[in-house]
Parts: sequence; C-alpha cells; structure tokens
Amino acid sequence: MGDIPPSEIIFDGTKDGSAKLPDGEYRASITAKYLNGYVPATIYSPYVVLDTEKPAARIKPSEKTFGAGSKDSVAFAVTIAPAAEYAAPVQNWKAEIKNKSTGEVVRVYDFGAYPPESVLWNGINDNGQIADKGEYYMVMNAIDLAGNESELNPSDSVTFDTTEAQLLLAMSDTAFSPKPDGNSKKKTITFSPLTQAKEIKSYTFTVKDKSGNSVYTVSGENSLPAKIVWDGKSDSKELCPDGTYFAQLSLEATNGSQAAASTQNFEIDTVAPYLTAETSYKFFSPDGDGSKDTMPVAIKECSPEKLWTAEVRNAKNEVVKTYTWNGTTSSITWDGSDQSGNTAADGIYSIVFTSTDDAGNTFTSTIAGLTLDSRETKAYLTADLEGISPNGDSKFDSQKFEITLSVPDGIKSWSFNVRKEDGTSVYALSEKDSANVPAVINWNGADTAGNACEGTFTGTLDVEYEKGNKVSTVSSPFVCTATPPQLKVQTAPEYFSPDNDGTDDDLFIKLSCATKAQVKNWSFTIKDPKGKNFWIQNGKNAITERLIWDGLSNVQKDAAGRAERVQSAMDYPYEFTVTDNLGMTNTVTGQISVDVLVIRDGNVLKMAVPSIIFESDAANFQTANAKLAKDKVDNNIKILNRIAEILKKFKDYKVTVVGHANKVTDNPEEETVDNMNQWGRASQPLSKERADAIRTYLVKKGVSGANVSTEGMGGTKPVVNPKDKDNNWKNRRVEFILQK
Repeated sequence: MGDIPPSEIIFDGTKDGSAKLPDGEYRASITAKYLNGYVPATIYSPYVVLDTEKPAARIKPSEKTFGAGSKDSVAFAVTIAPAAEYAAPVQNWKAEIKNKSTGEVVRVYDFGAYPPESVLWNGINDNGQIADKGEYYMVMNAIDLAGNESELNPSDSVTFDTTEAQLLLAMSDTAFSPKPDGNSKKKTITFSPLTQAKEIKSYTFTVKDKSGNSVYTVSGENSLPAKIVWDGKSDSKELCPDGTYFAQLSLEATNGSQAAASTQNFEIDTVAPYLTAETSYKFFSPDGDGSKDTMPVAIKECSPEKLWTAEVRNAKNEVVKTYTWNGTTSSITWDGSDQSGNTAADGIYSIVFTSTDDAGNTFTSTIAGLTLDSRETKAYLTADLEGISPNGDSKFDSQKFEITLSVPDGIKSWSFNVRKEDGTSVYALSEKDSANVPAVINWNGADTAGNACEGTFTGTLDVEYEKGNKVSTVSSPFVCTATPPQLKVQTAPEYFSPDNDGTDDDLFIKLSCATKAQVKNWSFTIKDPKGKNFWIQNGKNAITERLIWDGLSNVQKDAAGRAERVQSAMDYPYEFTVTDNLGMTNTVTGQISVDVLVIRDGNVLKMAVPSIIFESDAANFQTANAKLAKDKVDNNIKILNRIAEILKKFKDYKVTVVGHANKVTDNPEEETVDNMNQWGRASQPLSKERADAIRTYLVKKGVSGANVSTEGMGGTKPVVNPKDKDNNWKNRRVEFILQK
C-alpha cells in the first residue's frame, strides 16, 4: 500500500469495495516489512460484528375495542423475532401508542434491552388523562449496536370507546412508593374518573387491599373531582404496607341512577432494588498473560428487577461500556474493552450499578478505584562485577546490582535473591524491607549468618504487580570467593643435574592453581642460594602449567658473559605467585635441590661443590658444634654421600680433591701465613686440610683411596671477583677433578 501506512482504514462491509460480505465476525490484521528486510509479527484488531439485519418484532392487540364494561384495557402482545447468529444486541427498545387519525403520540414506553412480553394500556395518556375516543395502534422501534434502526410494523388498530361507559376510573401508574424518606419520585398515585352523569348527588372512592379489605375511603357530594390523589396512607393516617391494591369508585346521580368502576391492581412498593457488588482486586491488565486479564465482579443479594444497568465509567465520568440484565445475576466481567471492543485507555475506572423499579425506587452503587494498566512490564537486573572477594581488603569486596523496571509503580510484591548454582538463596530482600524496588542493591558477599560465600552466584528478581503481571529476571553469573588462589608446585626428577650428560639434565616443573576467580597475572621465580633472582617465568591470564628448566639463568651472567649455570649440590629456592582478578594474591615457596654436577672441562671432568660448609678456620665438616650448625653437617653428609656414589661409577678415573677459598684481603701472605686478626688461618694449608678430610670421608664410603689425591689452592683460583659480595661465595668450593 506504500511506504507510509495510512492513519486509518475504513471497512465498509464489502469485499474489496464490491460484493457485500455475509454477516459474521471479522477482524483486521496488519503486516509490515521494513526496508532492511525486518518483518515484525502480525498484529490484529479486536473482532467486530458485521450485522446488516434490522431488529424485528411482532405486535398483536388482545381486543378490537375497549373502554367500557369489562374491557377497560387492551394488552399488546410483543414477540421479538429470534436474533441471527451474529446479530448485534439492542440496548433500547421503545414503544409508542398513536392516535390513528391524528398521528398524535399519547403514550411512550422505554423498555431498555428487555421489552416485556405484553404491554397493558388502559386508555390513559402520558399526562395521566383519559385519552380521546378513537382508533389507536402501537408501534415499536429499536437501534442495535451495529446502527441498524427499525420502526417495526404497527399493530392492528384498536378502538378506545367510552361512549357506553357510565363511569370509568383510570390511574396514573401501576406502582408507587409512598415512603416519605424514599428516593422514588412516585410518592402518590392519581386516579382520574370519567362519567356520563350530568348531576352528581354523591360519590365514594375506596382503596382495597388484595383481600378486599378497605384501607382508604373518601366520599363527597354534588360533584365528582377531576382527580383523586392517594398518598398510600390508610384512613388512620398510617402508611399502608407493601402489597397489591385496587381502587373502586361508586356514584349516585341526582336522578337516582347509580354507577361503579374499578381499577386494575397496582402495587405499593417501598423497597428499592438492591445488590452488593465486590471485586477481589482493584488492578488488572488485559494483556493476555493469563493473570488478572479481566476485572470480575461478584454480585450478591441481587433483587430481581426488570432492568439492571452496570456502567463502566472513566475518570471523566464518561461511560465506556454498559452491561444490562433483567432478573438477577451473580457476576459480570469487564475485559478491559470499550463498547466497540477496543481496549480501553489506561486509567482509573468505576463501575456504577443502577436500577429503578416500577414504583420509582432507585438504587445506585459504585465500585470505584479500578485501575486498568496495560503497560508492558519488563525488568532488567545487571551485576556490576564479574566477581567479588569479600575479604575486607577494600578491593572488589561487594557486588553492585542495578535494577530497571519499565513500570516502577503498582507493585504488589517483589523479591531479590542472590542464589548459588543449585538455586539456594544466600541473601534476600523483599517488599518487607522496602515498599519500592530499589534501583541499586549492594551485596557484601556474606550469607545470612555473616559468613563469606564461596562459589558462582546470580542475582534474581521477581516482581508481581497489582494488575497481575509477573516478571522475573536474572543477572549474569559472577564469582564470590574470599579464598586466594590455591597453588601447588611439583618438580622432577628428584636429582636435577644439568651437566649435559644426557641424564636428568632438565627439570620439569608443573604449576597448579585452583581458584574460583580468574588469573590476572602469575610469576615463577627461582632464586640463587643467596636470594637473588636467577630464573624467571611469568604471564597474564592463563598459567603455563608445564615449565622446563635447563639449569641456566635468564637473569645472571658468568664472567664470560654467558648464562650462569646452577652450582653443584646447592638448593635453589623458588616462589610461585598468582594474583587473581579480584585482587587476591597468594605465594608458595619451595626449593630445588641441584645434584652434584659432573661438568666436562677440556679433557677432564670436574665437580665444583660450593655447598660443603666447614667449621671456621678448621677442616671439620661432619661434627656439629658451636661453630658448625647441625643442619649444615647434615647437608654436608648428604652431599658427600652423593659424591661418593658418583665417584664409585668412575672407577677408572683418578680423582683430585681440590680445596678453594675466597680471598679476604689483597695481601699475598693470606695464602701462606696465619693471621688470626686479619684473615685467620692461611688459605692454602687450610684448604689442603679440608681436601684431605673430604678424601678420608670418601674412602670411608667406599671410594678407592689409591685413586684419590688432594690439593689446597687457597684463594689463588677464584671463579668470580673476590670483591663481588653478591657472588664471591662461589669461590669457596671443593672441586673434584676426574681424569683417566
């Protein structure tokens, strides 16, 4: 139909403007396609009824002539034609009694939606006067909700003839309500006499109850009044009880003739219509979600009346929809639509119940404050952080939830929960804590007992509206843990000897980290025996779980500028540190024990061991005392036992045990002369004694003494500058030279 849809489309009940469609229910559908190819869901209008049939009824009078004798009234039988399947309802039937010759309307009846089966006319016009003699007929008309208007075929005419009547007595109503404090406008009933007598001697007017007992009498002489008005009180001035009554009038003319007339029965009815109506809730939303889609009204103690009306009115007191019934009913249900079937506008409404009976008693009752709210309800819940660590370090200690509601008002109940993966709630808030749903909720990571929670959690929000809508939403999952990363380091082999002999030259390091959070960064650092960084590996996010180390430093260099190699039989401490994305850090430490290294140096094999510790200025390495701690002795024995094992594998080699020292001064006498104040014992003889002590122990452990010799080099063969305080500990060593 074009790029821009029209603001309205008119349906004329025809197919494409030509052939008339059959009566029935129809609805419109609208589809659209955007330029980007998007096709939204089809939307539909409410069903509308196409009804081209006019309301129909048949009217038949019971008499051809009335007005005298026993035929003082005529009954018009009303038969409503059966409605077609899709006939629109008629809200108001009307009837008129017309004078056939003049066309004058003498009596009008308004029946509402429920015309009676019979209409009785006693010849009295709308002014309470006796109509003129002549021919009359009844005609009915109606307009249904589809706009079909019809004036039905008139009844056969009837003749109203009072010529032969000596006396007629007409009444203004069939019922009245004489209760002084009642709301009926019909507090009296008027009787109109008509007589052929010219001169009246006397008359008597009597009202009798259903049993024929006289309750009220009035009489007079000389003339007959044009009207007699009765207020429903007895001769004793007391109000007559509700019930059925009739009136009689008798008169005597001056010529001695007598005449009498009676009315039809009429009612005294002082009881107004009555019902009680209530709703179980005040809010509803006609959105088809199955909850409070309609406003049901329960009706109790409903008195049977010819017409009850319930009007749905908006805040401007405009009628939006009308319900009618005759007799009684137990309920009505408003579906939120107007009289045309369209959904009414959001707002506050009332339902007004009214009924007026034949006696004029009126009842009105209102249910006010009914809210129609068709706004779409949506809820959004977001968690600010991917994880929190409620450990009191002021870093990521709490989770911030932000809540957005498309409809923030009219909430009946709500609940917010922080839930574990199994759905268990560890923290909860509800309308008991705050009538309004807060825009922000901060959770400190603790459960109801105040303990820090561990695991993966989500925030959940459930909202129930007064109008019946229920919405639920869940935040993205997040981690809550106060436990820092749990770390573990495993190394293999037990004896790590990176001496390029093809056996255990590489150390395999397995790093493990258990954490509910995410790893932010990590580092694995091996330090030398003096605590300086020796080998470093690090990274972000993912940990390299398997590291291989060849014993060379990636930090320190030797004198030749090459990567420093680990020292034989030394312990190298390590630190494994991980920081997670929640700011928590953990470190585990340990040590890597380097085996005795057998390094080829030209044509010889060499084992340089700086880890054998001697008593100061002595050759003792195996007896603990004040100058040599027991743990040092234990380590010495462990190392020398390992060296003995290795040397026994080299039975064909000559072994020279060489003792080395670190120079304390630049004085050459330090090598050969004892000076206990400056450097202690002379380095060369002391280093020779120490080498001899080592030889003695090795021989004791099974190494062939014939193959082992000793030397004492003192400080003459340093491997690093003696003044390098960070590394000169490497000069103080025992070397084992193996040569075939």
